[in-house]
Amino acid sequence: MSQDPKAVVRAYLEAMDAMDWDRLRTLMHPEHRFHFPLAPAPLDREGHIGLSQGFRQGFGEFNHIVTEQLASGDKVATRGKVRMKHTGEFNGVPASGNEVEIGFLQMAEVVDGTLRHEHVQLDALGLLQGIGALPAPPA
Repeated sequence: MSQDPKAVVRAYLEAMDAMDWDRLRTLMHPEHRFHFPLAPAPLDREGHIGLSQGFRQGFGEFNHIVTEQLASGDKVATRGKVRMKHTGEFNGVPASGNEVEIGFLQMAEVVDGTLRHEHVQLDALGLLQGIGALPAPPA
């Protein structure tokens, strides 16, 4: 695999989309820390995979679309969208069948071809509105 930090991040997102948890583990540094606003504290590698597996139970179809990446040394900023389909219960909200597209921003530190630190922000309000957990804004 290329050691280009942007390519490492793209491979990581592809493994997440494919639910290839073994591949994902190989792309996570042993000291991996996932910083996510909905988690009470940074998650380690297995905690991050567990959170992702739980999320995927509610969203069977899942696809990251990278629209922009910038790299400086071992740091990579990625901006994009996630398209997903709400096919199962998510945080107590029964499957709606709705297709949802939300924006995300990710900052990653890539060390030895793996993600060591990862900070993610996503449009949680848009997600909750998209699955019907909150009312959509008036048109």
